[in-house]
Amino acid sequence: MPKLDNIKEKIALFKWIIGIMIAIVIAIAGWVLNKFQINENVLISIALAVMVLLSIISILLFRKIIALIDEVAKIKK
Repeated sequence: MPKLDNIKEKIALFKWIIGIMIAIVIAIAGWVLNKFQINENVLISIALAVMVLLSIISILLFRKIIALIDEVAKIKK
């Protein structure tokens, strides 16, 4: 059972991290849309790169969560 509890805690942590990263992506998207008229190409480019990077990390964490959920299912059987 300790292994099962450990996996469940990892899943909870990863879900929390994904939520934070999605909130950051939404905040950056709002900032980019707000500053789009201003000619700050470097800042906008950096912001878009960060959004893409955080989105990729979120997808990878989501895949890790799915793998952990499958592991929990195997342990329960």
